[in-house]
Order: sequence, then structure tokens, then C-alpha cells
Amino acid sequence: MDSETRMYIFEGLGGEGRGVHSFYTENMRSRPNDRKYTLLYNPDVRFKNRIYLDFNVAIKKIKLRENLRAIMGAPDVYLRSKVPEEMFDILQKFAEIRKLTRLSLVRDFNLFPETEKLLTLERKYGDSLNMEDLTGKPGKPKKKKAGEETVSQATGTEAAKTAFQTGTDGGAT
Repeated sequence: MDSETRMYIFEGLGGEGRGVHSFYTENMRSRPNDRKYTLLYNPDVRFKNRIYLDFNVAIKKIKLRENLRAIMGAPDVYLRSKVPEEMFDILQKFAEIRKLTRLSLVRDFNLFPETEKLLTLERKYGDSLNMEDLTGKPGKPKKKKAGEETVSQATGTEAAKTAFQTGTDGGAT
């Protein structure tokens, strides 16, 4: 999502032996939730409809140009003439998801953004993805020749860290 936070929202069939349950068992947390790592999963939280069908089964990756904290701290985000209410709403939803510790609260407060709003967020605040964003690992150094001198350039940003992960059980459809 930004250089401070990685947030994953997975939607799929829940229940024993189904996709989301299998994902959870393969990626169980090794420690309790804390400020650096949070995993929200509850097999009892179900949803009637899938909201991310527009993305098919592909993982939609959105990287913000600025940290969410910086965006929400800017005075312009509160001016409707500069940031439409729908855009403010989705930014506020992500800020709230980052604070919550229970998946049931995310569902009850209706904090999962719709696909159209995610695409709008990507257009307004999104940045291009680099190799580290795509793979989670720093890219291999590329060598360029500048005249006779060889210059090594690393791809990816060093500031990006996995600090927060939210997974959701999309439940039965």
C-alpha cells in the first residue's frame, strides 16, 4: 500500500479445506498481533456477496505515492473542493482498517472498499510498482555502462518494509 504498510485483503471461499482456510493454515502467525504485524482472520465471519469479482482471481496491487498517514494528515484531504467525499471515504476506511484488531469489526463497520473506488484511489494517489513491490524482495542490481565506467544501480526502494498485513476471509458466496 505504501512504504510503511503492506495490506492484503483476500476474498474467497471459507471453511475447512477451502481456499482461504488453506491460505491461513499455510501462513499462520508465529506471534500475537502487534504494531508491526497484524493478521485478521476469523472463519466464523462470512459474507453473502463477493465484492472483488472485477479483479477476477488476480491480486490487485496498489502502491500509494505517499504514506497513508501523510495523506490523511494533509489539510487538503479534508477540503471537498480538492478531494471528493468518495476518495476521502476510502482513505478513511484504510486508516480505520489499520487500527482494528478484529475482522468482525471491519465487516460490521463496512470498511472493505469497492473495486471502483480502489481503481479511483489508484488513479489519484497511486504510484508505479517496482520489482520489490511485486515480489516483496529487493531487485537484483543492474549494471550500466557510463562511458568506460561501470555503474551499479539497485532496483526497488530500500524504504519499503512489510509492517502490517491484513488478510480477510471472504466467506461463502
